[in-house]
Amino acid sequence: MKRNIYLLCAAFIGAQVFAGPAVTETSTIAEQKTVRLSDMEHFNSAISEMEGQSWRGALNHFGSIRQYFPESQVYDDALYFQAVCNYHLMDYDVANRELSQYLESKYKLKFFEDALQYKLEIANKFKDGAKKHMFDSDKFPRWIPAKEDALDIYDDIIAMVPSHDLAAQALFEKGSLLQKMQDYKIALESFHTLIKRFPKHPLTPDSYLAVNQAYYEQSHSEYRNTDLLEMAQINLKKFSQNFPRNEKLEKANEYYREMKEIHAKGLYEIGMFYERTSKPKASVIYYVTAIEKFPESTSTGLCKERLQNLESELDVLQVSQEIIK
Repeated sequence: MKRNIYLLCAAFIGAQVFAGPAVTETSTIAEQKTVRLSDMEHFNSAISEMEGQSWRGALNHFGSIRQYFPESQVYDDALYFQAVCNYHLMDYDVANRELSQYLESKYKLKFFEDALQYKLEIANKFKDGAKKHMFDSDKFPRWIPAKEDALDIYDDIIAMVPSHDLAAQALFEKGSLLQKMQDYKIALESFHTLIKRFPKHPLTPDSYLAVNQAYYEQSHSEYRNTDLLEMAQINLKKFSQNFPRNEKLEKANEYYREMKEIHAKGLYEIGMFYERTSKPKASVIYYVTAIEKFPESTSTGLCKERLQNLESELDVLQVSQEIIK
């Protein structure tokens, strides 16, 4: 399959190289006519095209300004609007590059915040599965996943406006994407940064919830790691103190309860393993630990049943009979 894709790309490149630009009398006349328009005529025509959602028509006019009028007062504005047009044409990687170029301008920018908002929306599109062009060229299809690009954009926004609402949104979306990618360490750092930097932001309760969800997800593969339980409990306490009536608090509590179930079940299964391998003394330790640490767990009853079958071992370990009553 990959070989077919590479052959297709090679054929495409060859066609572009050997075909060369087609120069006709019609195209020459059109180019001369384009150049004869002033920069403001191009700009006004482009805005008119955008109002009618004729994005490609607008791109042609903005492109002419960029090509023929480098000293124009609307030169930077044309670049910004080029990016807007490409965004609506779903050429998100092209739009992102143009927005980055626009934000690097040495002049005061009229659309600074708007440009960052578009970059955030582009990152969210990439996060949700939108593809970018092969070889970073708009001459090739949009086939390449762009989640790493999304993370780069989020980082750019966080660095450029660290205290702005856009940074809060970028931190949350970055954490959510990393959580889906199971990169929990960096995801949690992102959520914790949002909580610390924006304690009253509308996304802060969502971040508290996301933190406990991340600990819960980790518990499935790290059920021996009791630090996860302790950190989830601390996070839950802070959530309750800062947002005592928030509707998401109960869901965060639910994740914590489920974590205790996972850890208790893990201890029970380890105990069963030691029973199967003829190490009853070791199994007793795990059953007792599960009962003591997670008395409300559904696995507690199972642990007590196993202990009742191992009474002789209980006597050897001097474990109180009260624990299985």
